[in-house]
Amino acid sequence: MQKILSVLFIILLPIAVVASPIDKANKYMDYGLSSDAKKIFIDIVFDEGSSDDHKAESHYRLGAIAFSENKLEIALEEWVLLQSDYPDQGEKLNISEKIDLISQVYGRTAENVLENAVARSYIKNGDFYSDEKSEITTIDTSWIPNIEAAVQWYDRVIEEFPQTDEAKSAYLKKFATVLGWQGRGQYSSDYGTYADYKKYAPMLEGVLSAFETEFPDDGNLQRLRFSIAQVHWSNRRFKETREWLNLVIEKDKGKGGFYADLSKWRLQKVEY
Repeated sequence: MQKILSVLFIILLPIAVVASPIDKANKYMDYGLSSDAKKIFIDIVFDEGSSDDHKAESHYRLGAIAFSENKLEIALEEWVLLQSDYPDQGEKLNISEKIDLISQVYGRTAENVLENAVARSYIKNGDFYSDEKSEITTIDTSWIPNIEAAVQWYDRVIEEFPQTDEAKSAYLKKFATVLGWQGRGQYSSDYGTYADYKKYAPMLEGVLSAFETEFPDDGNLQRLRFSIAQVHWSNRRFKETREWLNLVIEKDKGKGGFYADLSKWRLQKVEY
């Protein structure tokens, strides 16, 4: 009996095992503790000290967990990212075949994930031309028509990805770009309606009209209508100012919204 207890004591002695985070996460997976495993896999993905192999495996595991939870788009995003950033590891894991298989089984879901990524890249390209606050200034854009250059990128999103969140974002960015901004500094230029009211004010109204047609219930519409009224007011076009202010009030339908209230106050004194 004493020998048995001695052997049991030896078996139960703590053993110093140095396990990597990926091993620990996989062990959690073995025991069905996917929530704990996800936290570790996410930490590995964002840890600059993690190896490419561990990052790739973490993306793969996160995708697999999401797939098991029926979060198909998240799973695809993880696997597309794995395929893009770690192509060698992705090839070993047959990621391309998995994405193709999901596309065949679930229709356009995988394609939509990729298309949304392309749409977001178009928006970023538009931002490059019109976002004055951007610190990406290594490229000289002098003599480039910033408004038109930005707008054509936003239009690509609107045309290629209609009725999407990306299209809505592109409309709002296009409106802000055509509205324009005032340059800073003695030798800076103004843009959009600040530079050329006659050219850009009609374009601004056209952007709003198209946006309202595609997104008739969007919460930004009143703000955009009031912005157009302000453009006319700033250029002493008082007839147009009243028309747009009254339109804001009309569209409010008696709800007492902020821009309707603001329009009523402005109507009391339109002329300078």
